[in-house]
Amino acid sequence: MKKIFAAFIILSFIGVAGFCADGDKALAKRLITVAGTDHAEALPDTAYFNFSVQVDKDTPEEAVAVGAQLKKNIVQVIAKIGIDKKDILEDASGLFDRYDYENKKSISTYSYNTRLRLTDFSLIAQLRKALVNTDTFAPVKESWFSRRGLRVDQSVSYEIVTNKKSVEQAALKKAYYSALGKVDALAEASKVKYTLFRITEGGTT
Repeated sequence: MKKIFAAFIILSFIGVAGFCADGDKALAKRLITVAGTDHAEALPDTAYFNFSVQVDKDTPEEAVAVGAQLKKNIVQVIAKIGIDKKDILEDASGLFDRYDYENKKSISTYSYNTRLRLTDFSLIAQLRKALVNTDTFAPVKESWFSRRGLRVDQSVSYEIVTNKKSVEQAALKKAYYSALGKVDALAEASKVKYTLFRITEGGTT
């Protein structure tokens, strides 16, 4: 999966004869402004792995007891695979109640969410396999097979983090030369020489 950074830059040029003291109006007449856009592509260098579970039980005490053990197992899996603590960006658990109108009773839900930063993409498959292992979900074994009272969600997103600045600079450089090419074409067509007056960076996205 490639990430693309688009860049936009504005160049203002003035005719070489425009440096006489003619005032702002004369300067404006001699000033031409061109815009250049281009992009740079690069492979992501960082992945963000998100994993969350929710366990439903009849009472808050049961939800906490089962959920806390499930969280402990998940944390152990993450540590065993070798994820550094500084790369655990989120480690949050909570308890909330909701009313089940279909069965006319209150349900207590324990939730746990974790977000990991990975630069070794081979760990993604290892995490997926280990986290959904039946041993990990032993505390909710009866729910794991029926999927009743248990919700599991995982996702991965990719970004350019380490090389972001160099990729942005590459995109801006290409945008600059794109704008410069337009000026060269105008100068050749009008037989007028121009010199660079101002550069305005439109930024990257």
